[in-house]
Amino acid sequence: MVTVDSNPLSLPTASLPLIAKGIAACWPSCKLWTLEYLDEMLNGPLLFRLAKRHSETVQWEPDCQTVFASVGEFRDWLSGENDSCNPFNPYPKDYWWAYADYVYMSSNDGFDKLLVDLPYDQTFQTSNGITTPTFWLGSSGSNTLCHYDTYGVNIVVQVFGKKHWTLFPKSDTPYMYQTRLPLEESTVFSEINFPIPDYRKHPLLARTSPRSVVLEPGDALFVPRGWWHFVQSTTDCQATCSVNWWIDQPELDDRIRLREALTQLVGFSLLSNCQNVDVESKIHSSERTFFNSGNWFAVLSKQVDLLASKGINSVPSQSLSENIDTVWSIVQPKSPQELFPPQSEVPSSSEPKSCAALNDQDIIKAFLKPDDTHTHSILCNHEREPVGSGGKPLRLKCKFRSGQSTLSNLTSESTVRDLLASVSMAVGVDSSELCLFVGFPPKPLSCSGEFLDRRLDQ
Repeated sequence: MVTVDSNPLSLPTASLPLIAKGIAACWPSCKLWTLEYLDEMLNGPLLFRLAKRHSETVQWEPDCQTVFASVGEFRDWLSGENDSCNPFNPYPKDYWWAYADYVYMSSNDGFDKLLVDLPYDQTFQTSNGITTPTFWLGSSGSNTLCHYDTYGVNIVVQVFGKKHWTLFPKSDTPYMYQTRLPLEESTVFSEINFPIPDYRKHPLLARTSPRSVVLEPGDALFVPRGWWHFVQSTTDCQATCSVNWWIDQPELDDRIRLREALTQLVGFSLLSNCQNVDVESKIHSSERTFFNSGNWFAVLSKQVDLLASKGINSVPSQSLSENIDTVWSIVQPKSPQELFPPQSEVPSSSEPKSCAALNDQDIIKAFLKPDDTHTHSILCNHEREPVGSGGKPLRLKCKFRSGQSTLSNLTSESTVRDLLASVSMAVGVDSSELCLFVGFPPKPLSCSGEFLDRRLDQ
């Protein structure tokens, strides 16, 4: 167990997942919360998602069964009471698990009484980007589908029970079989069936570099930007409960918010015109009300315009130096085969696949690849204030691997540094990793030292 002094911890800026053992053990929630306590505090029922304990395919959220039930009814179901009036009664607990997940702890429904048990600001420094905490209550084996959140970082505190976290770095994305269906804003899912993946169907999983940790009561976990995670309640606890805070970082996230708005716009447009797709099964429950409102095109178009008009800039990686308090420890790596033992022999080489005809879902997936191309195009072609105090406006054609853009926000008095930032925004590559070439035949342009401050007319 770690202890902290009276000064709250600053938010880590590490690029690896971190754990602080027992840092919240003294929180009232970790001492008071039980199923009985939660049932007494909460006024209304919670929405529980139910899924089979053993499945050979991914159990996507839209395909799961759901029930509204009180925590007391959840407790009685776990204890084996046979009550025909209990909403859980049709689902034997030995064959099904239940999860009340992504429950925002708003001030109604009794959550205001629980919020006082979570002294986040006494342990961690608060920021303008912090959101309302989210509540998670599940039975043994309940899990969150493997995914990554497209923006923000995440602080998780385990209140009771234990959860096994498996995290994959962003660099593993080519091996994670990513998909945007079911469509959910800010979430990219994996098509791999965790915790029992089929290595024959998804052989690239064997190339990943996961990290693994079991969160116990009072532990806190820091999830960095862009890390994939699969989270499962352990089987040695009847029930588990945790809370988390998503923390926005606008200086990094506004570009991604623009991409997410464009993704929704494209996804909703395609789904609304599909004849052979069950639309309800391809949209996450959190998005269905918005989709069915009929007002999504106007709302998303306005959001795209507002974000693009802000002139979103890239933030150089070196400006975010790593900051890690000593209470944090790095989550340790493990091999994927150790975490998820193959159920059958992993093929040594990929087997030839038969060519199936494309269907509507395949076409939608092709348009919803998590790609920045449309974002760069919107940003580069949106009218913005010129960079530089004056001078003659310039229009520079910028060619890159995935296309080309016209840079129209530079003047003759803009500097090479301004040019570098504009190109970085156009291609979606950090300015520290760019190599620029000018003229024909192309010649390298120095982007370091004093040369960065030279004006373009020089």
